[in-house]
Amino acid sequence: MALTTENTKWQIIAKFGLINALLLIALNLVLYIINAQTSLGYLNSILVFMIVISTSYFGIIACRNEYYNGFLTYGQGVGAGFFINALACFLLSFYTYIFVVFIDPDYLNNILSQSKKMMIERGDSEEIIATSMGWVKKFTTPFYFSLFAGLGNLFSSFIGVLLLSIFTRKEDPNSHYNSLNN
Repeated sequence: MALTTENTKWQIIAKFGLINALLLIALNLVLYIINAQTSLGYLNSILVFMIVISTSYFGIIACRNEYYNGFLTYGQGVGAGFFINALACFLLSFYTYIFVVFIDPDYLNNILSQSKKMMIERGDSEEIIATSMGWVKKFTTPFYFSLFAGLGNLFSSFIGVLLLSIFTRKEDPNSHYNSLNN
């Protein structure tokens, strides 16, 4: 007698959300160790985008093949991709908080000094710089920084999932929903 285990949709989502978060955390730590977090510019964004899209793609395909019996509607793909990335973003927000509080406590101060330097280079007046820096300081506390980083990542990954779900859907030709089109 063979023992079979079936993955539930939530197990698949948890697996790929965790893989997504761990890969992004590993990327961040490698960039931190080699001191290249800000020097890579768009390359860093491309690497993050590739990780997010690939884990979302494989997670949605796994949901389609293992849970939805080989078929997946656009909405089911969007839902699976959203929850994969929601879990990843939650874990990344927690990691970001740990990073800016314990691993690199000067990280937020460096962001503030870079922002001030850019404003000076643009030729902004002292009054504008002082006002802007007052607002920036209010929202660069570890809590707000990790919260907004997580929400920003969730929004951008959701845009990717909306596009990705167009290509991962596979309609069931025998579905009773298709009879509405006849």
